Amino acid sequence: MVILKLFEYHLIILGDKKFLYGGIIAALFLGLGFFLAKKSFTRPYSQETPRNNTHPVLSSREREILSLIETGKTNQEIADALFVSINTVKTHIKNIFEKLEVNSRAHAVAKIKNHQNTAINSKNHPIG
Repeated sequence: MVILKLFEYHLIILGDKKFLYGGIIAALFLGLGFFLAKKSFTRPYSQETPRNNTHPVLSSREREILSLIETGKTNQEIADALFVSINTVKTHIKNIFEKLEVNSRAHAVAKIKNHQNTAINSKNHPIG
């Protein structure tokens, strides 16, 4: 009985090569689709240059939001001040956290202040 079942599966798989070739082509296109989707949905970090002693990877809008965070404003207050939705503010904050490699508002502000102090100190005390 087992031998007959194996023979039957052998005929199904090899009997009609169109299904076998079609399956291989479908698997290749599926893999290509996953590869292209991953490549197109990953965002590289901004390559902006430093301005006004701020962290080099933040966009001007992200720097603006970070300055409002520094004053203690809530997400809703930031959204109202910038005339954007609260979800837009949350997205900017998430991007700021990713770029600065922090996980809180306090750490983000502290990291920027540290960066600014380092930039100021290096101007006041040049090496060489």
